[in-house]
Amino acid sequence: MNNPVPWPGFFIVGAAKAGTTFVWARLRQHPDLFLPEKKEFHYFSRVTPAAGQRLTIQAVPDEGKYLRHFQPAPRTALTGEASTSYLWEPGTARRIRECVPEARILIVLRNAVDRAFSHYRMDVALGIQPLDFQAAILEDRAKDEKGWGISHLYFELGLYAEQIERYLAVFPKSQIQVLYAPDLAMQPEEVLSSVCTFLGVDPARLSPGGPSGEDNAYRIGRNMLVRWLWRQQALRYAGLRLVPKPLRLALKRRWMDPSHEAPAIDSRTSAWLAGLYEPSQKRLETLLGPEAHCLRKSRFAPV
Repeated sequence: MNNPVPWPGFFIVGAAKAGTTFVWARLRQHPDLFLPEKKEFHYFSRVTPAAGQRLTIQAVPDEGKYLRHFQPAPRTALTGEASTSYLWEPGTARRIRECVPEARILIVLRNAVDRAFSHYRMDVALGIQPLDFQAAILEDRAKDEKGWGISHLYFELGLYAEQIERYLAVFPKSQIQVLYAPDLAMQPEEVLSSVCTFLGVDPARLSPGGPSGEDNAYRIGRNMLVRWLWRQQALRYAGLRLVPKPLRLALKRRWMDPSHEAPAIDSRTSAWLAGLYEPSQKRLETLLGPEAHCLRKSRFAPV
């Protein structure tokens, strides 16, 4: 009889648009770690996207199907996965703890206003968000039905304090590592070395350099036809499934325009949103200490 596939030993739980793809991609290069090619299983968050989002949000709710993704892992490798809904969804921390009590938890945080604006810019590039930034936030917050793949959650995903409190309520601090986007930007190798140490693998075996942020760079179609095609979720899903990544990147460079002026955030909207986040930011600094103060600095210069 075959031995059962073990559960993952560590989880990159979010936040969305904070650098989790970079961390996930770099850790996949470590020979003593195994992360499946698929990112975003959403297994422990039990999300049910709206019908129009089920192609792009491929949740895996079935235990057997979920665990089969970890079957190719070498016997000596520490397995892990990344799903950014895990930080936001209220029951996820408890479910992970019940299933994998010794799990290591990686949390990546970014200035909450920047995170929301980056999320918004992604939706603009996808052609699914026609409103300006403040109007988009107000509309989304007013929706009666909320959820991953149901509403945008522009504001809610940045309420880090209450999200981290849920993890601290069920996991000891020694099993949780918080990473900060400014540190990842300024000193990525040092941060990734600390992650390897936290996970119990040799930092020296992590190849230097690696994936850039090209997959998440802001770009829109070079003409109206390409923009229309890019908005078709079924086509994007087919491309992700059928087109090899090097070819996808080459097609993006050919048909998507990175020089197009991206949306900008105005100073009034930035200050308004920062004020809404202030209570959560203060709680976060109490939870995590002075290191969390770096999240007050914005990368996007208001106009």
